Amino acid sequence: LDAIATTYAELASPDAQYRSRITFAAHLRDYDYRDDFVTTDVEHTRRIVSWLNTWTPSDSVELVGGLEYESARVVINDTRTDDDLFAGFVSATWRPRLNVIVDAGLRHDEFDSFGSATTGRAGAAWLLDQGRTKLRATFGTGFTAPGADDRFGVPVWGQLENPDIAPEKSRGWDIGVDRDC
Repeated sequence: LDAIATTYAELASPDAQYRSRITFAAHLRDYDYRDDFVTTDVEHTRRIVSWLNTWTPSDSVELVGGLEYESARVVINDTRTDDDLFAGFVSATWRPRLNVIVDAGLRHDEFDSFGSATTGRAGAAWLLDQGRTKLRATFGTGFTAPGADDRFGVPVWGQLENPDIAPEKSRGWDIGVDRDC
């Protein structure tokens, strides 16, 4: 069984400068893994609430901010793990000139299982020849918490628990040219 349900409500100001959307979602995966040696019952349930707000005070500025909550439960052969995530984020896009775009954003996550992490991203782009060519550069940081199977193992698969596993952290950048022919 793989089931997904999503519903949302959206509100916008008459001049469309402000939009707010709240989304409720649920995802259930319940399946049996079988091979020649073992059968494993896996149930993964996620419940998500997301609130997204967009404010466009002018043609050159857009601000986006929001909050998220996710509750996840994984049950593998009667071994249950739970994890909650609270997050907040904000980003801004600025067009100081018609052909220049600057953007930046921050996100803060609070994990029940791994504490907190703050990540960010910044970028800039320069559009040339009526927007057909874009010179761009970005820099950002990332964070990924280990999954329940990594932390608690799946003994029937021979995967041992690793309670000391650390989250993955990253930094990345890119510089590029995009061309629309």
